[in-house]
Amino acid sequence: MSDGKNKDNHCKLTKNTQRKLLRFFVPEATARAAADILGIQPGWV
Repeated sequence: MSDGKNKDNHCKLTKNTQRKLLRFFVPEATARAAADILGIQPGWV
C-alpha cells in the first residue's frame, strides 16, 4: 500500500504534465482522451 510519498517514480512525464493528466482522470475521461488533449501518444502514458 502506498502512502503517497514514494520517491521511486519512474514516470517519463514531467511533473507539470502529470498534474495536467490528473485533471482528466474522472469516470467519463479515458486515457486516450487525456492523451489527445495533451498531444501525446496514448501508449506513452
